Amino acid sequence: MKDDNENYYTLIEETILPYYQKIGYFILVEHYERKLFYYYSEKGDLKKAMRIAHSYIGSKTSFYDHH
Repeated sequence: MKDDNENYYTLIEETILPYYQKIGYFILVEHYERKLFYYYSEKGDLKKAMRIAHSYIGSKTSFYDHH
């Protein structure tokens, strides 16, 4: 079961997420980034969790930023 879980999240990260990013389906991009963040956080892979968090947060616009 552990291998299936790892394969599932690898598929999301390497195939599904880039595809949705490419076609601009950002609702599902956010959904899968959240799933990956929680998965990597629970797994203890903080480097990958932070990379996903950076991508997720970077896609957000703050109403208080005036760039």
